[in-house]
Amino acid sequence: MFIVKKHNIMENFKVERNIVHYILIAILSVSFCFKLNHVFAQKVMRSNHYFSVNIEENKSFILGEEVDVGDYYDLMLMIKTKYGKDSEQYRFLIPDTVKYRMWYGFSFPFPMSEIKGRGDRRQRYLRQLRKLPMVAISYEQAVAYCQWQDSIINRFSKSYRQYSLPTKADYEMSLKKAKITARKSLSTLQVKHTRKRIFGLTDNIAEYTQDGMIVLGDENTALKFVDVKDVGNVPIGFRYKYKVVIKK
Repeated sequence: MFIVKKHNIMENFKVERNIVHYILIAILSVSFCFKLNHVFAQKVMRSNHYFSVNIEENKSFILGEEVDVGDYYDLMLMIKTKYGKDSEQYRFLIPDTVKYRMWYGFSFPFPMSEIKGRGDRRQRYLRQLRKLPMVAISYEQAVAYCQWQDSIINRFSKSYRQYSLPTKADYEMSLKKAKITARKSLSTLQVKHTRKRIFGLTDNIAEYTQDGMIVLGDENTALKFVDVKDVGNVPIGFRYKYKVVIKK
């Protein structure tokens, strides 16, 4: 009787141990996903969000410059880690690598062959990505980026932020806070940022708008809106805006 009882105790112990094991795996998996999203959200909050400029009485903000290659690549890595490199979510965000190489002279996001196994050089390239406006993407990909921002950042914010591409009216409203610099297309982004001035609104790369229009760039000193079919083969990027809604 004692032997049978001991056997039952051991079996119960094994079952309980297995249950605990699976619970720990589940907790670690959830924690990893949360940490991954949290790290990405913190990275985004430290970069572009700090350079958003208020354009409507603390209710609406627009990015102070175009979305850079580094931020776009960060989002792709997060999606790749969470859903896999063969997932529809990840593959949808892959830019036109032929156009990217044509405009920047190296593969997306940077020349891997030159930095393989070279820690310092890799870090320098990564820092350079923060100075390059993201191009070679479609209107739909720019919209998807805004939607991912919406779903990720709002998990860690006390107020709800509704992300989207700016409208034509947003650009016109932002013009009074813009610094007109007349830089050529594919110019590096501003190193010094401020919450009071907006860069690249009329110059540098062309930009998608929520209305489906394109804001021409290059050395323009005034806003010029054209239909997407009339823009030609020029580098097009984007910036986003967000509206703040206090959570109840």
